[in-house]
Amino acid sequence: MTDETLKLVAKWNLFCENNNCCEDMIYYNDEEFFETHGLTIRQTVMQIKNNRYNFDHDWVTLDGYANPISSDKAEDFMDIEEMEMEEWLDNDAC
Repeated sequence: MTDETLKLVAKWNLFCENNNCCEDMIYYNDEEFFETHGLTIRQTVMQIKNNRYNFDHDWVTLDGYANPISSDKAEDFMDIEEMEMEEWLDNDAC
C-alpha cells in the first residue's frame, strides 16, 4: 500500500462523508474495521464462501446488505466518474 493509495482513500472517504454516501466508504482490512462495524462470523464466512471477502486483501467496504467485501485495490470500490470526484482528485483537500 502506497502513500498515494492512502491519500486517494482519504479523499474518497471525505468525498463520501460530504455527499452523504457513507455506505461507500473504504477501510483498511483489519480487526478495527470488524469491531467498528460489528460484523459477525456468519456474515464473514458467507462472503468468503462466495469469494467476495478475503482476509489477506488490503481494503474492505460493505455491500448493500452490510456484508464485507474486499480487494487489494481500493479503486475497485470507487466510482470516480459517477460520483463526479475528478475535482476532488485535483484538489488537495486532505
